[in-house]
Amino acid sequence: MLKYIIENFSASSNHMDTLRESIHDYQAFMVSKGLLGRRDDMRIESLETGRISAGGVLAQGDFPPSDTGLVGESKETCRRLIQKREDVMRLADDVDVQVFDLSQTQDLHYCNHSKWSGLVLCAEADWPMGITPVICCECGGLVARFRVPVSQKTASNIWSFCVESFCVEACWSASGVLEAWANGERHDPLSRINTLGLSIVKSTQSDTGIDTWLYIPLRTSTTATTCPLCEEEMSSLDSPFFWNYRCSDCRIVTSNRSAPWLVV
Repeated sequence: MLKYIIENFSASSNHMDTLRESIHDYQAFMVSKGLLGRRDDMRIESLETGRISAGGVLAQGDFPPSDTGLVGESKETCRRLIQKREDVMRLADDVDVQVFDLSQTQDLHYCNHSKWSGLVLCAEADWPMGITPVICCECGGLVARFRVPVSQKTASNIWSFCVESFCVEACWSASGVLEAWANGERHDPLSRINTLGLSIVKSTQSDTGIDTWLYIPLRTSTTATTCPLCEEEMSSLDSPFFWNYRCSDCRIVTSNRSAPWLVV
């Protein structure tokens, strides 16, 4: 299962506003680099005692996240992360760190591999935790975005994919006036989000040499297994994970069974 981090910072009342800004800046930087999933709003529990709580879903199983060897990031990025953490700790008198297992995510887990034979890019995997859309083909675990050794351009596109897929999945999940549009974005291989996904698949393979695939859900729960892009019959996979069909030419995988996060 995934983990949730809460940090409780204590500080004198005259440092509270500055501390809040520093914590927000530090957490926003971690989110932008894929070290932390979507964070909760900070809470000032007491102005008298000077206590601020801030939390978010971890992008990997350990805390604190690595600040000295971010894959694909420059030494300057690592230095900035360390500096932002030091800015927070300079203002805080004390910090209490709590890490919890998210019991509702018992079917999800982090991938601990250092090398990968295959990766799947899946918009649904990034919803609703905001950790990563990348899944390991060997263990089915979530691979933190910063661990994949891609170029800066590909990393930027993965970040854009996360942001845009969140909007699509949110509209679809809300079942409102935009549900039909969002459903089309999810299923149409030529939609904006899936076009971006396919470009990331190609660039990831070029950057890393790792077999990479884009997950596109089937339009219905029927047994039709033609590729949504080329409309040729897909190959069936003896996969222990939720995807069980693929088109090798289009680099697309799909399934006629539920992904674990859809029942969280």
